Amino acid sequence: TLNNICSDIWNSPTLTLGKEVMVTYINSKNINEIDKKIMLQNIEVITSKRKLDQYVANSLLKFEGLGI
Repeated sequence: TLNNICSDIWNSPTLTLGKEVMVTYINSKNINEIDKKIMLQNIEVITSKRKLDQYVANSLLKFEGLGI
């Protein structure tokens, strides 16, 4: 699950490495193609590590059903 790789992304030392982890995860999972495309497009335009960490947290809430 996304929850399992969050710490890897949050602890990655660079934006590039964090993005690689996230993209690899997304491509390896059976995610709805529309959601997958949107997620990959969103990741592509992220320009800071802080924004990537925030995106991962928001994705966790949305796609893992952890939202309120």
